[in-house]
Amino acid sequence: MPTLTVWIFDSPGGAASLATRLDTLAKEGALDLVDGAVVEWPESSGKPHTTQLRSGVERTIGASLGVGRLTGARKGKVEASLHQAGLDDETIELVRGELTPGTSTLVLSSAEADPARLVEAFGGRLTRARLIHSNLPEAEETRLRETFIAG
Repeated sequence: MPTLTVWIFDSPGGAASLATRLDTLAKEGALDLVDGAVVEWPESSGKPHTTQLRSGVERTIGASLGVGRLTGARKGKVEASLHQAGLDDETIELVRGELTPGTSTLVLSSAEADPARLVEAFGGRLTRARLIHSNLPEAEETRLRETFIAG
């Protein structure tokens, strides 16, 4: 089963920057990237913007994370897709509460990864991101936080 993680960044471009590096690592074989989406909310914009992390993925979180659901504008199909992608109502509400103007979110579904190579590619631990959700057992989530998140 793929690992599902949701990260919040304290800048609108933070998630997209990390997503670009993750896509490159996936192409190099250091990460098995199943799916992902970036939700950016520039301070100058009235609503967030969602982009799919990789093209050509059959079931996409990117398509599922419609901006309307995050802003409360539409429900139904989008909500069903989010549930299918592994996000429950509580997590959807968590993302909605954390995503504010001037921030961004990365929703990532991945399988295998080389943690040491990922940290090296990031230039060290992440300093401007927080893990707000994962489907990992508590001990594994703690290891993930210790590996990737600074201080």
